Amino acid sequence: MSKNRLLFLTILFFTVSSGLAQDTLWFDIKSRLVYLGELQVVQKMANYNSYYYLTAQVPFLRKYVVEYHMETAFKANVLINSLAYIKVNKRFYHYCQIQRTQMGYIIKKLNKPDLYYQKDITTGITRLYFNAETLPDTIFSEFDGSPKPLVKKDAQTFVLTNGDRPMEFVFDNGHVLKVIVPNNIMDFFIVLRQ
Repeated sequence: MSKNRLLFLTILFFTVSSGLAQDTLWFDIKSRLVYLGELQVVQKMANYNSYYYLTAQVPFLRKYVVEYHMETAFKANVLINSLAYIKVNKRFYHYCQIQRTQMGYIIKKLNKPDLYYQKDITTGITRLYFNAETLPDTIFSEFDGSPKPLVKKDAQTFVLTNGDRPMEFVFDNGHVLKVIVPNNIMDFFIVLRQ
């Protein structure tokens, strides 16, 4: 674990553990045929800072365990750090870390050269789960480190365009009700537990 990451997690732990507001949502992950697991989404608020965590472990075909993790920290409504990864049987399948510096953002990906992004990032997929009162036309994907179009489909549904695999977000009362995720193996649904 890098020193910056350890420092970030230490600061985050002490900031969050000082008795600040926290909300947790639970989602069921399922395909059309089977129940796959659950997704926990946590929002922690502290002064002008907000932290978001999405975590899930999904056993698949008794042979694989897919671990999904995304965490994001915003300070005064601007992203300061983000980490997203997918592990399959404890090996990284996807990795994207975003770190704010004085010169902009450094985006590190698995087996790829670092990328740089200059504009302040004020949106994120993690924030959609709790803060969807007004939705922008473009949202920054912490998962792959780039802005993505967010297109209104109907009154409750927005489509996050990601190449040939658009994700659909269905909202109700300012937070996510359901996410439809296309996948090579099978499409799956992330549904808010009632």
